[in-house]
Amino acid sequence: MKKVLLVFFSIILLSVGFIQPQPANAKVMWGSIEMKKGQIGKVTMLKDVDIYVKKGDSYSVSGKAKKNQINRVYTNQNGYLGIGGGKFIKNDKSVKYETPSKSRLQALNGVKVVKQKFPNSSFVYPQVSGLVNKDAENKINNKLYSVAVETNNNKIAFDKAEKEARADWDESELGEFWEWKFEPSFEIHYNQENYLSILYRDYVYMGGAHGLSGIYTLNFDVNTGNIIKLSTVIKNKNKIVRNYAFKDLLNQQKRGQESLLINSVNEIIVNDSARPWVFNSKGIKLFFHEYEVAPYSSGNPEVVVPESVYK
Repeated sequence: MKKVLLVFFSIILLSVGFIQPQPANAKVMWGSIEMKKGQIGKVTMLKDVDIYVKKGDSYSVSGKAKKNQINRVYTNQNGYLGIGGGKFIKNDKSVKYETPSKSRLQALNGVKVVKQKFPNSSFVYPQVSGLVNKDAENKINNKLYSVAVETNNNKIAFDKAEKEARADWDESELGEFWEWKFEPSFEIHYNQENYLSILYRDYVYMGGAHGLSGIYTLNFDVNTGNIIKLSTVIKNKNKIVRNYAFKDLLNQQKRGQESLLINSVNEIIVNDSARPWVFNSKGIKLFFHEYEVAPYSSGNPEVVVPESVYK
């Protein structure tokens, strides 16, 4: 029995060691206009020009676009630029038609994230493809693969510990042995503005009422492939962000969303090593570990910190 308890606590420590406590629609601007999904370009009127609507295969005038007016373009066919709402502008010398850079399109549409099955294992891990900067793509994929390797090593250690615990289990004294589980997963939380935020979750069950989940986040600049640290984003505003997070958690408690286990703002840690976080359309989102600030039933409480708080 004593050996079983030692195995239990060693696995919990192993899981926490992996935790390294460290999509949304944000605006992507192109000059004076905000880009929208499906946009392929923009058109600037060099003088007053006719706006057309399409009926069958023919176009008829339905209004006027003023000089210097700028419109998003969604289609470019047969000499006409589709500007949305079933309206078109002739693509001639009366207008200036521009297409966005690959980097700007990447910022708008995000990067492609695919699931890869880890060799000789049952879990999948993320990889990116189609990035403008191939060096950045390789850099990100190498990091994502290294996390998958670490996850696999943890799983191997977990399976070995389960085998040893099962061998030592005395069913006559302790009852039936509960099957252990180690289930890794990941979620894409942000994929826009050339930022990619991934949250990893490792669920560990070793019998009893419920298991435990460890979380870990990675935030990338997809233009460079570099990992972005929380301190880089909030600069020297750690205390301001901490205070905002505590007030938000208190407000969540007042609304009945949370039942906090903490009483002081000083119990909240905001730094690179202790706070999982991701980008968010409003700014950043902070995650708290199970039991860190609230009971197990709350899972992983979240706080969205608007950019205005730390800028």
